[in-house]
Amino acid sequence: MRTSPARATSLALVVVALCACGDDAVGEIADFGPRPDAGRVEEMGVQEDVGPDAALPDGGAPDAFVAPIEPPAPPAPPDPTCADRWTPTSSPPAAGAVCSPWPAGGQASCPPGEAHFPGTPGCVPIGSDCPVDGWPAAVSGAATVYVRGDAAAGGSGTRDDPFVTIAAALADVTSGTTVAIARGRYDEAPIVVPDGVTLLGACARDTVLGADTTREPTTPMIDAGDGAVVIRDLTLEGPEVDDEGAWTGIGVGGGSLTVESVVIGRVAQLAIGGDVGSTLIVRDVLVSGVRSGGTRGAGVAVGLIEATATVERLVAEGTSGAALYAAGTDARLDVSDFALRDVRPTRFGEGGWGVTAERGAEVVVRRGAITGAVGAGIGANGAHIDAEHIAMERISDRPRRPFGASGVYALAAARVELRHAWLRDCDAVVQSQGSVTLEDVVAWSTAAFPELGAPAGVIVRDGALSARRVVLGPGLQQGFYLSIADATLEDVVVTDTGTDALGLYGNGIVADGSTTLRGERIQMHRTHELGLLANGRTTTVVLSDVTISEVQRRSCADGGCGSASAGVSLGSYGEANVAIDRFVVTDGAFLGVQLASGGTMDLTHGVVRRHPLGANVQTLDFALDRITSSVRYEENERDLDATFLPLPSLRPPM
Repeated sequence: MRTSPARATSLALVVVALCACGDDAVGEIADFGPRPDAGRVEEMGVQEDVGPDAALPDGGAPDAFVAPIEPPAPPAPPDPTCADRWTPTSSPPAAGAVCSPWPAGGQASCPPGEAHFPGTPGCVPIGSDCPVDGWPAAVSGAATVYVRGDAAAGGSGTRDDPFVTIAAALADVTSGTTVAIARGRYDEAPIVVPDGVTLLGACARDTVLGADTTREPTTPMIDAGDGAVVIRDLTLEGPEVDDEGAWTGIGVGGGSLTVESVVIGRVAQLAIGGDVGSTLIVRDVLVSGVRSGGTRGAGVAVGLIEATATVERLVAEGTSGAALYAAGTDARLDVSDFALRDVRPTRFGEGGWGVTAERGAEVVVRRGAITGAVGAGIGANGAHIDAEHIAMERISDRPRRPFGASGVYALAAARVELRHAWLRDCDAVVQSQGSVTLEDVVAWSTAAFPELGAPAGVIVRDGALSARRVVLGPGLQQGFYLSIADATLEDVVVTDTGTDALGLYGNGIVADGSTTLRGERIQMHRTHELGLLANGRTTTVVLSDVTISEVQRRSCADGGCGSASAGVSLGSYGEANVAIDRFVVTDGAFLGVQLASGGTMDLTHGVVRRHPLGANVQTLDFALDRITSSVRYEENERDLDATFLPLPSLRPPM
């Protein structure tokens, strides 16, 4: 972060104050250290304060000159409505309503050929039940040819005289033909499916298409070309070979592809993919273990480049790089009722994203669970993702690197909209240099990382944020860190923050470096170090209906933080401008209000209550009536002071 001349001066003053004050700055109000000159108090119009009932600038007692204060309106809570067949579940204290896509025991570990889809009670088989006679049950009509692996060679393709291989069946089919495949294993890939042909297995569990390992894996196991192809009730299983020699799954280039009731495992780079101009329908599919491979490295469950796909009921486990991927201005991906679990980085150490969009792609995701990603739950780079009813858990790359993973990641003018979402134990809730909308979102952490400290909250650098009905906490390292940002907060709660490994942070809201912040109905409770801080010449904060309560000292306060360890409820620094109407600032560990290094503030219709020091003003020539004329200062050990005091840390999060 660049340091302005004013900020450099204030930092120097902090060093002086730390040397002069020592650790007693919080507990001994009378010993803040020497004033810079003997006349400064009188020049600023602050009388020498001798106790909790000291006179304020007009000579009256606090209760005598301020009318009764109407309390600020409380934040509206997030909408508790769960998605269809999702269930309300227990939540941590003050975290708000939480919905889960799973029953009480969580997502089940299923046997081969079965999956647990969100909103269902447990494991279900993929596709049709396996018929007793071993033939697909849903076949009818004359345009059908039959394949059975144990048939005699030279069959004619009827049910009574089937082909012995899929290749033989496909050698002379016409558009509109169904290839009915009996139970068994067929190691024949790669298979090129002609236009208009359906491959139909008896059931996904027992109809397995493997690979011919004597052939180079240069094509997908099933190549739909540029035609219209349907794949149903099959399992694709790649060979047990090194990543460099592994097969991809099913691909279409410019045509239409339907993949329904299919299990795909042991493939590399891509399970189901559509290239330029393709249209895909994916329904009731289980993908597992898509490895990275080749020079590209990624291992994707469903991937599009300038293509369109609709995905319904997908479980993807153990992908490498990204589970769902779309790229290109003509890429459209619509996904519902999905579960992504254990999204790992590639073998080159990249990725680990659940849902990702790049280069102008449009992605819509509904009713999804993302668990165990190491990069991001939802990530956009120059693209748009619209997500609703999303549960994320353990989006984390720790302990390898702090804040290496985020629930939401937005880069390069990306737009991400996240509504009705619940995020637990993410390294950061949001990291953004784009535009992010949060609505009815609850995020908290139960994770413990002694070497790194608590996970981060919402971090926006050079981007835009809109947050409505959002609860952050408990257990996050801070609520919102905004730098060069345009942000609007409505009905927001930040509560019970944690700190980093050094005992620092735990902030409520930081508006830094040319940020514009507007908001209403905001509540910060039991944050550490500070409640709300504004810093920077062009930083402007305009809020109404604000409650800041019980701001704590840094958790390292007893272990070496010195006098800078005190909690500041509300601060304006570096020529920032803060205006707050209807507020309560109460029960903080040290300072209720602090202005320094040119920071200004306009407070109206509020109360500053029960702090060792109500207000500390270090900004020269500041008109004190801007923070006193309609503000009550109650039950503070001292109400106003102009001493140079330590300023809180303005370091950005790691």
